[in-house]
Amino acid sequence: MRRRFYRGGCVVALLAAGLALQACAPPFYCAKSVHGRVVDAETQQPLTAAVIVAEWVPMTVVFPDRTTPLHVAEDVTDANGNYSIPGWGPRFRWPLTRLRDYDPELILFKSGYRPRFLFNHRDRNGFVRSSDWDSKTVPLHPFRGTPTERLAELKAILGKAAWDRRMPPMLCEEMLKERSLAGPSGKLFFDNLLDLRGSR
Repeated sequence: MRRRFYRGGCVVALLAAGLALQACAPPFYCAKSVHGRVVDAETQQPLTAAVIVAEWVPMTVVFPDRTTPLHVAEDVTDANGNYSIPGWGPRFRWPLTRLRDYDPELILFKSGYRPRFLFNHRDRNGFVRSSDWDSKTVPLHPFRGTPTERLAELKAILGKAAWDRRMPPMLCEEMLKERSLAGPSGKLFFDNLLDLRGSR
């Protein structure tokens, strides 16, 4: 009886905490545009055709977990290494969710280079979201590891993302260029990646 009461009390406490967070979250969100530049970390020369993905992902407020993204956008760098992610909104948030305080998260990837994951370093819970990396130059380091290390980096990209079966197409195509670098052990990974591409 005590154990059942304890569990029931925990559930009630979690629900109360979730409702409190729900009350603090704004009813809708919008985001400012994000611009930047990507360069080779060794030569400082601009990188062309690097893919940048920005995602804004709500968290459930009762049992914290990522849900379907509220918004995902991507772009590729031009000949000068520049990219631009447009702003969006307003967009109503789903019930019992709130955006992560460090959103948007940026994923930068180019075949032959190590990926970068960028996010805000200060907490924020306003309805207008902006990126700490706006107007910044970001270096990417060339990859010089083993096929096993490369496969681990590629898996980390999917592990960071919350796209379910709606993978950003430009990122998917750029990752598929890595099939020869990841070695025979990457066959299953790239088969799954092809499935994600085919499910769009």
